[in-house]
Amino acid sequence: MKLSVIMSNYNGAHYIKEAIDSVVGQDYQPFEFLVIDDGSTDHSRDVIDAACDRYADRVSTHYVNRNQGQGSSFNYGINHIDGEVVCFIDSDDFWLPGKLQSVAKAFTDKPNAVIYQHNLLLLKNGQITDQKFREILVEGNYYEHSISSRLLPQFVPTTGLSIKVDCLKKILPIPDVFRVCADGYITRTSMCWGEVTSSYEAFGVYRVHESNNTYGNNKFNEKRYLKNLLYPALNKYYVDHDLELRYGNETLLEKILDTSLKKILREYLDMSV
Repeated sequence: MKLSVIMSNYNGAHYIKEAIDSVVGQDYQPFEFLVIDDGSTDHSRDVIDAACDRYADRVSTHYVNRNQGQGSSFNYGINHIDGEVVCFIDSDDFWLPGKLQSVAKAFTDKPNAVIYQHNLLLLKNGQITDQKFREILVEGNYYEHSISSRLLPQFVPTTGLSIKVDCLKKILPIPDVFRVCADGYITRTSMCWGEVTSSYEAFGVYRVHESNNTYGNNKFNEKRYLKNLLYPALNKYYVDHDLELRYGNETLLEKILDTSLKKILREYLDMSV
């Protein structure tokens, strides 16, 4: 099974060398590695060029002159690789030994799976902790479960995700509005076309720092992201592909609670008259 690795970078010069080294150092073959620099204004390209000099036969690059966002980078990457599975990695994270081996094994063991996710350890203040990004990772048919529960399924971040190329081709193009957090769209569309398999074991490290887009970022408004960006994009995809799933309306539990509260309020008002 040939694996393809895609890394999108924007101003990640501080960390990208460690990320690249962690990919090239994997002991699995065959795999290809595409690094896309999305119009960085720091010295990222110098770091990437130096890596290409070291690993000329293992790293290919694509440079964009103007920042277009993570979704656009992934669109380009997916259309310019020839592996069976894409393994994504953020340029400020890194993988642990055995990562690509775990990907190949997961899809071999679960041929019906289109998404494989594994856990990530958190790196804080320069130290890898034993804290994992997700306390629980479930697997199975996320699509059917979401239809019945109408709850947004949770996934690990980009660095822990691997998805079959045939599945990714069904969700392209990723909307350009996903300048960051494109994984939120990729996972909730890809899950419609097959099962999810998961490993609680960590094969990567999520770096916690002041420039994280979401984790620990007080400026990130999750409700606004869901309501104004993710839900509309997902629902449009579901409608366009005649899929049953929708997000953004009240869940059954919310309706029950809402009805109960209204009943209690009416009874209280009646008693007060």
